[in-house]
Amino acid sequence: MSWFRLDGRVALVTGASRGLGFAMAEALAEQGAHVVVNGRDPATLAEAARRLTAAGHAVEPMAFDVTDAAATLAAMARIGAAHGSTSWSTMPACSTGCRSPTGPTRISSG
Repeated sequence: MSWFRLDGRVALVTGASRGLGFAMAEALAEQGAHVVVNGRDPATLAEAARRLTAAGHAVEPMAFDVTDAAATLAAMARIGAAHGSTSWSTMPACSTGCRSPTGPTRISSG
């Protein structure tokens, strides 16, 4: 029995194409979250999503650059529209420091 479950939750994991971000996405998915995986390179991101999906996880790739405020806000709006009002976890995975223009965000379509 797991004491930590995320069933019915949606998590946005930035930098999820590989490394720490991929590991975080995998861990959240293993606990039942629907994970929106993010990265800048669509091909690398698609491969990461394929690997997670093949393991039976609910994932959705969404390529955008988190340092681009307009692209980030547009992506957040797409996620909110697709998943309704949900608590979101944004987990930046950076090796040299994150430069997110929006900071921590709670998304709601309502």
